[in-house]
Amino acid sequence: MNIKYNHTILRIVVAGVFALGSSSCTREIGSAAFVKGPYLQNVQQHSITIMWETSQPTLDAVEYWSSNSVKQLVSDTDSTQIHEITLVDLMEESEYWYRIVTAAGKSRKYSFQTAVKETSPFTFAAYGDNKSGPFNHKRVADLILAKKPNLVMHNGDLVDRGGIDKQWDKLFFGPAERMMHSIPLFPVLGNHEDHADNYYNYFSLPGNEQWYSFDFGNAHFVVLDSDEDFLEQGDQIDWLINDLENNTSDWTFAFFHHPPFTSGGNYYRKDRIYRQNLLHPIFERYGIDVVFNGHDHNYERIKPVVSHDGSKPVTYIVCGNGGTPMRYTRKLNWTAYVERVFGIVLVAIDGQKMRLQAINTHDEIIDELVLDKSDRDAMETYYADAVIFDEIRDVYDVSVLSREADGLMDDEMYQEAVARAREAIALDQTCVEAWAIIANSAFELGDLEDARAAAEQAINILPTHPDAYEVLAEYYLAKANFPAALEYCEKLVVVEPDSPGGYELMSEVWLEQGDTVRAIETLQQALEILPSDSDIHFDLGKLYEESGSPELAFEAYQDGLDWFMDESEDDDAKAARRFVSEF
Repeated sequence: MNIKYNHTILRIVVAGVFALGSSSCTREIGSAAFVKGPYLQNVQQHSITIMWETSQPTLDAVEYWSSNSVKQLVSDTDSTQIHEITLVDLMEESEYWYRIVTAAGKSRKYSFQTAVKETSPFTFAAYGDNKSGPFNHKRVADLILAKKPNLVMHNGDLVDRGGIDKQWDKLFFGPAERMMHSIPLFPVLGNHEDHADNYYNYFSLPGNEQWYSFDFGNAHFVVLDSDEDFLEQGDQIDWLINDLENNTSDWTFAFFHHPPFTSGGNYYRKDRIYRQNLLHPIFERYGIDVVFNGHDHNYERIKPVVSHDGSKPVTYIVCGNGGTPMRYTRKLNWTAYVERVFGIVLVAIDGQKMRLQAINTHDEIIDELVLDKSDRDAMETYYADAVIFDEIRDVYDVSVLSREADGLMDDEMYQEAVARAREAIALDQTCVEAWAIIANSAFELGDLEDARAAAEQAINILPTHPDAYEVLAEYYLAKANFPAALEYCEKLVVVEPDSPGGYELMSEVWLEQGDTVRAIETLQQALEILPSDSDIHFDLGKLYEESGSPELAFEAYQDGLDWFMDESEDDDAKAARRFVSEF
């Protein structure tokens, strides 16, 4: 059977509509290609750093000027691939133009603005967790560019694996290229950066770059490394307290990756509770206004949190919705607003007034918070709904048991995982994560009815938990009840519309029925959701190959290899490379 599909058409649509801005290897001046940038770093009132990367060592320069100044040139001191030039003696709150100058020619002209005066209004955008969703990341970055904030804060997980060079091009700098030409970005270390040298090489930040602070306008920005090991060492906490004791700004914002407060998948985590107990009292004592985090892939605003004897509540924002397929959410007693949606947070500061807006990639405001420190009545009304920190329910023991059960399941110790998950449930019947672990583990053990019962219980607790629908689809597939299996695949698509998992599972159901045509169609639907998933491309290539369509197999395998970004190739990647090389 020779099957001809619209894989090529789909590929063209994806490339045309969602093309990433990888300026990168296609833009050349002479013999050296621009691999990254140019992009802006560490903006201050009288200075800014401009960085870019070339495909080979070069000796370049930055030419810059304003509307009322002559052009000036600052050159590299040595030939290098990662270029970093700081412009100094600039005018505050002023617009400049710049371009990169090489021995062979000049780049396009770009612009930047220096930091504003302490008395001037300004805006900043916050987002994060774009690590495995470059096409949605580009939508987010383009939205930020359209809003024209003065600076961007990224709360971590810029890439999936920080030590792999290709990921920085494909997942971060390519999608964010246009934004970073003209808006300076300050990043935060996420767990997926893994403290790799790439992070420190590609950014020029204040302080030790791992944790740092800076002032902008009448606000103070504090950036932390929330890796538990570095928090426990104490040096960072000592630095934080000293930094906050010397802070005199009207507004103070903190940024780090792991959320102390969240209703997402990291709620039952003992390390979350550790950070909550360690950091919140410090934030409250020193009057931090808003804390921005990621790690959970959604948007959530937490009600203000304050201790019984405290006087200054703290607001927490989770904005890990920068491009990576998202996760389930629930609404807890501390949740002011939560939504599974891609987008940004835009914050406007004007004197004593702050307007915070959560905006989705359709440019719709989904949540808004206005604080005016000059309006005491309005502030008291907002804080009246505060969550009392001392009264927060302690789920530490449940979190430990649930996490241990998850680890045992990952190690294929399924009976032990079930036992540990049941211990967690004995302490908290609503721990949906534990019910999902039982469902998955029981299915792997062949205890199908136990798996079905646990999955249904998980759905009763949280109807948007995707793992339960996957188990039920697999349960009915094992029972050869194909209509029911497809029904749960479709439900899985509904509860996680930003993830391709439902369509991938649906493809397996069609294959079990011998319907290769529909199996391919559903994998194509999966690719429309996540075009950068190499595994889906490889699976499509296998189906085309088995169906006698080598041309389509070649294209699918080639696309998969283009998006394959691990350090070493797995069996699927090796098979794809063999096919492509022999085609």
